Amino acid sequence: MTGSEGLTAAVRALNADGSGWVLGERLAGGVQSGAWRLDGPGGSTAVLKVAQTADWSAQVLRAAEAVRAVRRGGYPTPDWLATGTTASGLAYQVQDFVPGRSIEVVDRSCAEALVQVIEQQHGLDPDPDRCWNDHLAVERRRGIDRFRAATDIGGGSGSALIDRCRELAVEAEQVDWPRRDMVHGDFRPANVLVDRSGIPGDVTVTAVVDIEAIGSGTRAFDYATLLTAPRIEPDAFELIVRAGSASAPVEVFRACVSHVFLDLVRFIARVPGVADSDRDRERRRVDTIRQLAARADRIATATSPGTIRVSSC
Repeated sequence: MTGSEGLTAAVRALNADGSGWVLGERLAGGVQSGAWRLDGPGGSTAVLKVAQTADWSAQVLRAAEAVRAVRRGGYPTPDWLATGTTASGLAYQVQDFVPGRSIEVVDRSCAEALVQVIEQQHGLDPDPDRCWNDHLAVERRRGIDRFRAATDIGGGSGSALIDRCRELAVEAEQVDWPRRDMVHGDFRPANVLVDRSGIPGDVTVTAVVDIEAIGSGTRAFDYATLLTAPRIEPDAFELIVRAGSASAPVEVFRACVSHVFLDLVRFIARVPGVADSDRDRERRRVDTIRQLAARADRIATATSPGTIRVSSC
């Protein structure tokens, strides 16, 4: 089934009770599956997302209860108004439309707001049987060298990234990993909506979106993911590293950085952007490798034994 057919089928299933939702334009973001505006009776507005595979459909349906749980805990993610499946078995979910803009540059004000949100994930434990730590343990057992096929295009920077990530992960098995936080799974600036219309320099997070991968584990993973944002100002970078180091044993944070950085390079190699040519994707991958290699070096130095940092909790 094509993407447009899946959307049409989802709207048809959603309107089986006579709701009267009408499919609108595609919203910004959602590189893989997309998010679409829904217009309803009386001027109501919502967002529709449709899973692209049967496996992901199962996770979307599972995520609904986890989303309800973290919302009860005060987490700023939109309410899911409905979930269901199309006749062909693809899951869809409809959520509140929340205004806001995604973040283009993570400056210090944005970083402070994002850290506050990730700290709200502490202890929420929305789905203990879907623990991101277990996934990461499997990935570590597979070894770092399997990422070389994706990083080799970066030449010396690719080798440096592999070496630094190996160093960052070397003590991962020597500590206990916290398992009772909420993990978003893709906590990037594009998935956080903010309002900057108030006091100059003040940033209010209005919604955290694209939360279908939600699970339990350590919030250090989401700090590591945030550090892959294309544009982070130096003081914001330092703040996020300090917060990530304090969110779990520092060995855990370092190992999360190792995996997230390499996995992003592999993702870019496998999945084209919306308008990417092969040449554009290769250039983007090389640029990302260089940037992440430099960041991994900074993180390794900042979190090395003996470095002054905020105590873990």
